[in-house]
Amino acid sequence: VVPDKKAIIDKETQEYVSTVGANYQLITNREVFTQFANVLQSSSLNTEGMTVRPKITKSRCYTTFTFPKHTVEIRPNDFIDLQIVTQNSYDGSLRFSLEIGGFRLLCSNGMGIGSYTNVYSNKHSSGYDSDKMAAYLETAVEVFETAGNEWVAMTKVAVTNEQALEVLRIMTERKGSENYEEVMSGKTTVLKEALIEWERYRNELGQNKFALYNTVTHLSSHATTKKGCVVGLQIYKNKVRDKALNSAAFKVVRVA
Repeated sequence: VVPDKKAIIDKETQEYVSTVGANYQLITNREVFTQFANVLQSSSLNTEGMTVRPKITKSRCYTTFTFPKHTVEIRPNDFIDLQIVTQNSYDGSLRFSLEIGGFRLLCSNGMGIGSYTNVYSNKHSSGYDSDKMAAYLETAVEVFETAGNEWVAMTKVAVTNEQALEVLRIMTERKGSENYEEVMSGKTTVLKEALIEWERYRNELGQNKFALYNTVTHLSSHATTKKGCVVGLQIYKNKVRDKALNSAAFKVVRVA
């Protein structure tokens, strides 16, 4: 017995899941997502055509809701749909939380808004508050539309390769003095793989801030490489994404 601790056991399999603090209140995935579904249905969000994509592990659950009736057009025929991601855990590693973001249809790139809103979260030790969740959901469309205006503005802001390098150094936590060409001509590294993604989005979207934004969100959400370099960034996910997007290096690139 460990003082001030308790074990979480899966009732169906009797398998040990985790050890948590004595004040930890288990909120099951079934309980929390049933409540979320009820709150969602009573909200002002248009759920017609909504898709739901869950990802469940032994101790964590992530669910992505995409709302095609709430969309912004960034460029001609280039749309981003409203997306809300929920997460819950059984091991104390994650609060139950919601994050408003966007889903870019042309590249299946989930783009978290992050800096435009506070993520709704609820500690397991304090229980579950459906009223606060409902209030948060009512801000979703406004927050999403505000972000949409910013994304459109980003398409008009030029970004140099050296500026992209600086932002991606921060994201990959790779310090150094090499310039862009030196990194690209050198050996394969996490930073070089990130710059390859930048070049892909730059070629698709133009050499602008929106291409760099897409690069950062892509790397933090679903990047994989055969050599196993950029895949390591997935460990950090939102933290590494927000570190790059909130950095002075990214913010200094502004609309003229």
